[in-house]
Amino acid sequence: TQVSAESAPVRVASKSEDQVDLVLREGTLLHVVVEDAEGKVVGASLSVRDERGRDQTRYSKDPRTSEAAPGWMIGPLASGTYTVTATNHDGVNATASVRVAGEAQHEVKLVLGAQ
Repeated sequence: TQVSAESAPVRVASKSEDQVDLVLREGTLLHVVVEDAEGKVVGASLSVRDERGRDQTRYSKDPRTSEAAPGWMIGPLASGTYTVTATNHDGVNATASVRVAGEAQHEVKLVLGAQ
């Protein structure tokens, strides 16, 4: 799946003819698995933010993957650094900084309540 990196703002007006160059590159899907302190896979609310703090949490297809590969698929994401945060119903969270560069998939494991 291809995505575009950040570009300058584009204005579109009626009856105008302007040109925009849009470059697409391979995007990365994040496979995010959230575990509790004992290593059990658990549910959580996810947030994925880019370097400018903008929400990039876009679930790809079904938010839950199969039993064989539990977790969530997020993306595709353009190359860059993202902050991935999982928060459970008790407000316990775990955060990781993740750098992606166009690989097909990147695995992220977050452990809630880890010391």
